[in-house]
Amino acid sequence: MAWRRPLLGLLAGAVAPAAFAPLGWYLLLPLSLALLFWLSWPLSSVRRAALLGWGYGLGYFGVGISWISVAIVDMGQTPWPLAALLTLLFVAYLALFPALALALFIALRGYLALQQAPMRALLLLLPLLWTATEWLRGELFTGFPWLNPGYIVTDSVLAGWAPLLGSYGVGGGVVLLAALLALLLLRTTVKTAMLVALMVGGIYLSAALLQQQQWTEPVGERISVALIQGNVSRQSRWQGHSLSQRLARYRELTEPYFGQAALIIWPENAIPTYYRHLEADFFTPLAKRASASGSTIISGGIRYRHDGEGYHTSLTVVGRPEQSYHKRHLVPFGEYLPLESWLRGAINFFNMPMSNFSPGPEQQSPLQVGEWRLAATVCYEDLFAAEMRPLVKEATLLVNGSNNGWYGDSLAPHQHLQIARMRSLEFQRPTLRATTSGISALIERDGKVLARSQQFVAATLSGSVQPMTGLTPYLRWGEWPLVGWAVVVAIGLGLSAGGSSRREEGSASLPP
Repeated sequence: MAWRRPLLGLLAGAVAPAAFAPLGWYLLLPLSLALLFWLSWPLSSVRRAALLGWGYGLGYFGVGISWISVAIVDMGQTPWPLAALLTLLFVAYLALFPALALALFIALRGYLALQQAPMRALLLLLPLLWTATEWLRGELFTGFPWLNPGYIVTDSVLAGWAPLLGSYGVGGGVVLLAALLALLLLRTTVKTAMLVALMVGGIYLSAALLQQQQWTEPVGERISVALIQGNVSRQSRWQGHSLSQRLARYRELTEPYFGQAALIIWPENAIPTYYRHLEADFFTPLAKRASASGSTIISGGIRYRHDGEGYHTSLTVVGRPEQSYHKRHLVPFGEYLPLESWLRGAINFFNMPMSNFSPGPEQQSPLQVGEWRLAATVCYEDLFAAEMRPLVKEATLLVNGSNNGWYGDSLAPHQHLQIARMRSLEFQRPTLRATTSGISALIERDGKVLARSQQFVAATLSGSVQPMTGLTPYLRWGEWPLVGWAVVVAIGLGLSAGGSSRREEGSASLPP
């Protein structure tokens, strides 16, 4: 029956998020995609292909980002039925991207006359289209590249490709693996099995060799750090009576590390009020004590714009407010409200306090603390590697301050930590990741987690990391090698289709 294929697609999509953190069963994603591609191959209808892809997307995002409903309920004070509806609408939108990929695949397979050429169609055309729609999902309407297929490789040998190709290129490789498995399902011959084994072996062997490549080099000595996780109730974020408790909590967790840690990092929203209001009585005395012991504090907080016409969410070198990074890529509906004149006040979720931040300047410099240069990001900005690249080129460390408390005990904090690990892999820089309620982590340049905190406890995570300098291929060139590959594939497919058409015309003109 017509509904069986989309239902199988939905089920395949629903199991795929187990490939990501926290479970990390990474082979589930290429297996689920292989099933999807196998289901799509017999289709000739673009509409049915789109429906199949949309069903897969509903399962994939419906399970993978179900945590969005938690933020809508807890932070937006929205009833569960309405939160579920808003989440479903967002999931339905995201599901359009796999629908688009499969629709284009079936349409172009017919246009290029590849119905009898599954090798070219599956191994060239399909990875190209899937990767292109993944990139589109990460750019359109400010972008949401969460659950990019490339993130599953952080604990796999395939991570060796990350410094070369970035998460989109690695994601394309994951899709290629799935396409190889789908080809094997379609052509269960010894020749096909040998080809698939050879290509899969080549992908893994080359990744293992790339892992041995040192793209960056140490600079200076290892630096001792402490990440402060205050774990103040997320419901009290904007309640004035809790401010004194927050100040006391962060001070108590910080003071034992004066003289022990050269860098002390507080997370995004550690202090949910304007830095200027606390500068004289709190931050300046604290900074003097830290400096006297050889420590520097970097804190998340709110900074007025220079023109006084708005405010930023920022990471500031305490005691030197001119040394601040202002968040550039804001969260729609959480930090600013699109179509504000229409939506503000419609429901509680659209009426949260402090939900009208201004984006920081596009051109910013790394935070300079002594000899260290820190490329800072705030919360989900670290999803956008291309936007980080100019800042990271000049930096020796990555610093991210996040507030994952919005999402409670869900998949989100684990998935976000995996994203931060991918950034370290791509740029070959250590990451200092401080969060309000977990998961805080010290991440080495190869994406390995040196130390991580438990969730929902007040904690200080301490250790040391090695600053690094130099440029990985991805840091140097970004997505341009991927664009070049796409152009070559597109031209090759076009030329092969043209050659096939000419041969068919020539055969048709021959006398019987």
